Amino acid sequence: MAEIRRISLVDRVREELSRRMRAGELLPGERLNETALAEQLGVSATPIREALLGLEQDTYVRSSPGKGFVVAALDAREMLDIYCVLAELDATALRMARFDEVTLATLRELEHECRLASDDVGAIAADVRWHTTLVASCPNSYLLEQIELSRRAASRYEHALLCELPHRSALSDHHEAIIDALAGADIEGAVRWLTVHWRELARQLHGVSQRVGSDP
Repeated sequence: MAEIRRISLVDRVREELSRRMRAGELLPGERLNETALAEQLGVSATPIREALLGLEQDTYVRSSPGKGFVVAALDAREMLDIYCVLAELDATALRMARFDEVTLATLRELEHECRLASDDVGAIAADVRWHTTLVASCPNSYLLEQIELSRRAASRYEHALLCELPHRSALSDHHEAIIDALAGADIEGAVRWLTVHWRELARQLHGVSQRVGSDP
């Protein structure tokens, strides 16, 4: 029987605050009043602070002594650094992973979901499931934790800018190329396509940020 993960109160608060930031309900530079947030969400101050500490790790917020937490601005250099790290970590995990026909079929199904997603939130969720499945069989749990941290840090850039990407279909084409390489037992070919994928996504996101005049 599959294990059911119990979502903690801190996790729920963290997700709600990150949702508000992605939706523009909490704006870059805005100071976060922990007392007011606790009242709004009907929780004590403790889960609010723990959630904000987690969001600081995810680069959603910044803190400074005596000033508390503020919503972090999107930053071009940070975005490119995140995707550079993510490309290297994912490539390392992919080389360690093992694939069978069931996994490859699952990857193809998830890629189909990515293409059929009706909105950006659905597309991002499907993409996360695809990439998580891609490296799930990597035996190095610490490496997978670092990938998850990098994915969370990248997510706010994707939520902010994905709708403006000019060549989204090419990113799905990369997924298919990775699967085809794996089906042919060409791990290094899959790694090359995976690296191209992350670099192209970063390039497109950076280009959009410059075009729309956002902070990145």
